[in-house]
Amino acid sequence: MWRQRLGSATAATFLAWQGGEPVGTATGKADNPDDEHGVPRAWQLVGMWVDPVARGIGVADALVEAVAGHARAQGADAVVLWVTEINDRARSFYKRMGFVSTDARQLVRPDEPDHWEHQMIRRPA
Repeated sequence: MWRQRLGSATAATFLAWQGGEPVGTATGKADNPDDEHGVPRAWQLVGMWVDPVARGIGVADALVEAVAGHARAQGADAVVLWVTEINDRARSFYKRMGFVSTDARQLVRPDEPDHWEHQMIRRPA
């Protein structure tokens, strides 16, 4: 799936570097408005990761802003994401970055009935 995103006009992947080493990545892709929880004219932040050695120094902020800026340049009105309900640190981070809950939730995987994720949105992109 990530290989398809790299070659897609409706997706963009950003890397953060520190001392010549990659320390973070985030991908944005056009949200599918036909999905059950799809948001028209939105991009979805997916695959966000920051190396633990680079956390707390602004790397994640810069990656979110890179995705949001690219989404805006592509005509998006919002950025959406899904975050697991057990990841309090990530949810707090996204709230600080201006994301709010849409109240939508879905199972992470059908074979894990107690593992849910929540959708968050940030407007403007």
